Parts: sequence; C-alpha cells; structure tokens
Amino acid sequence: MAVGVVGWLCGLSDVLDSFYDPFDEFTRVAELKDTKSKEEKAREFRKDLEENFLICGETIMNYRIPQPGGSPLDLGDQALWHGIATGIEARFRGSRTAQYLEGMASHQPGGHLIRGIDCGRIAEDASNDQATGHLFGLYGVWVWGQEVERRVSLRLMDEWAGRILSDGDAMTDKSGRVTTYGRFISGWKTDPLRVTLVLAIYGAAWVMTGAWKYKSAYVRIWQKYGGLIPYAKMSLWGWDTSYDTHRAAIHLAILATLNLGDQELIRRGLIRLRKKVRKHGNVWVNALCAWGLGAEHPDDKRIRDVVLSEFTLEDKQYNVGKVNSTDATIRKVRWNGQWVSRQPLPRWRVSAQDFFWQRGLFNMDFRGQGSPADSRYNGLDFLAAYEMSRG
Repeated sequence: MAVGVVGWLCGLSDVLDSFYDPFDEFTRVAELKDTKSKEEKAREFRKDLEENFLICGETIMNYRIPQPGGSPLDLGDQALWHGIATGIEARFRGSRTAQYLEGMASHQPGGHLIRGIDCGRIAEDASNDQATGHLFGLYGVWVWGQEVERRVSLRLMDEWAGRILSDGDAMTDKSGRVTTYGRFISGWKTDPLRVTLVLAIYGAAWVMTGAWKYKSAYVRIWQKYGGLIPYAKMSLWGWDTSYDTHRAAIHLAILATLNLGDQELIRRGLIRLRKKVRKHGNVWVNALCAWGLGAEHPDDKRIRDVVLSEFTLEDKQYNVGKVNSTDATIRKVRWNGQWVSRQPLPRWRVSAQDFFWQRGLFNMDFRGQGSPADSRYNGLDFLAAYEMSRG
C-alpha cells in the first residue's frame, strides 16, 4: 500500500512539474570554437586523461587535480568516476581495461566498497553514488570486455554483491558498520533511486554468476518495491538533484539490458527520464536511455552533433570563473535565485565541471569572470557520451 501511495505521489509531481518549466526546447545550432571532428576531440581527451590523470601504477583514474598543483588529491568520488571510466574503456575496447580492473579491485577490499585510494591513503564511507559508478564499471566490462577481463569482473561483482547481501541490503565499512549513505532499503522511506540501484546490483550479479541467492534477493525486492522503478529520477518545481539524473539512467539501462522479467516498468522509467531531459542537451543520459530502450530518440543525433562539437580540451581543463548572465544576447530566466540560460550554452562558454552531465546544464556563471581555477578536470564526460552514442 505504501509503495502505491509513493508511486501516485511521484506521478502527481510529474504533472505539477510540467506546469513550471521555463526552458526552451533545444533547437539552437552549434556555436563552434574550433572545427575539429568528434573523433579528433576524443583522441585529445583520451591522451590528456591517460597522460595526466592515472595514478597508483596507472590503475586508477583520478577525476580531479586540485589547484595549485601538489595539493592533496580529492578521493571523495573516485570510485564513481573510475567505475564509469572502466566501463567506457571496455566499450571502447581500450588496452587499459585490465589495469582499470585492478583499480576496481583496490576500491573493494574484502568486498567493502570505498570512496577512493591514493596509493596508500584511503577514503572510506562509500555512498550509493560511488556504487552506481562501480556497478557500471563491473557490468560494462562483463558486457563489452574480453573474456579474461569478464572473468575478473564476475569475481569482483560476486564479492561485492555478496557482501551487500550478507550485510542486509547495505554497504558497510571494514568494521561492519553501515556507511552513512549505504543503506538501500529503508521500509516506507525507501528511495526509488536506491531501489533501482540495488536491483541492478543483484540483477547483474544473478546474470553474471548464476547464483540463486542473487535471484532470490532480486525477486524479493522487486515484489515489494517494483512499483517505484519508473520514478528513479525525481524533480519538482525547480527542486532537482541534477547529479542523480545520470545515475537513474545507468540503473534503468542496466536493468533493461539484463532482461530479467517484467520490462514494462523499466521501459516506462527510461521513457519518462528521456522526456525529463529532452531540453537539457544531456548526451550521456540520452545515450544511456537509448542503450536501455534499444533505440535512439529521434532528436538524439542532432543534439549529440551540436553538443559534442562544442567541447574543447582547452576549456574543459581548468574551472576558471566565467560569467555569461551579463550577455544581453542570451535568452535567460531567473531560476532558483540565479540567472540561467533558456537553452544550454556551448560547453566552451561555461566554466569546466568534473562531469558536465551531472551538473546544471542551464547554468551560466561560475564565480567571477576570470577567477583562478581550483581544479583541473579531464574529459571523461565527453568520452563517455561519445562512446555510448556510437553504434
């Protein structure tokens, strides 16, 4: 009964949200800073990532280099982004997949997921954010990797999912305590995003290992909370957690490709999610939805060609301050206390972010114009969207 009420409220929020949307459809043409092809840009971003962001024997992708140089590395979201990088490397059929899998093993000592590691220094207390990326890496290698790599990913998945199951549908640290944001199921307070995540973990483990215990866990949770699946991503009247959008897409796409039973709820979730981001120019989320649904939305190619052509290595590297709200030629609106553009601006015009697809794509300003950077970023966001969009 409680799940039915939550589902009804989620559906109502979609209706209310549709009446409070100030953004235009994404119809603009590309504003190019250079004329390099997407293939050339992909080579540039890959070279920059491999030469500057690999640590611990080049087994772990470091997602952020704090500035000034020499500052301690930020390990908070390492497992999330390293997992995404591993899955994309496998899809690309890159030569570093086996190395990246070593990094994934480092992220789950004893089956307990950690946030990150800096060749000795460890950040514990992994959250469900990190679990999403870690899942994408392990499952991505199993789907796209070579046979020897698939065997490693299977072993790691079994260790990790087995630990979550034995700890009561929760992630724990090495002392056995549930991490701050590591519990997936919480009775009537259970969050649809976490439902899709734990179902995807158990479902992937079931398909990869064939173990009955994962099937039993999957069926148990589906039977009680399956009605929440279409609502993995929520927003209402300007309230939005943009960093959860691509996570919902990852969970739903994996569930769809596992094909373990009733696909209609999963398809509804993917279609609903694609509709929610249709104005955002979110190439990564569009590609994930297409992967899960088995076909692109008719607008995906046009949006992909515009958005990816506007990335540049130079502008993605450092998050120097940029201000666009003073430009009278840009259509904008006041939204949640700040000026945002009615259509997403070219990525070279806005300040760099760690992974654009999880940030506010309508944002225009970042600190003051020309403010010095506090971070250097890589182009994993470009590479992920580019690789997932390719046939």
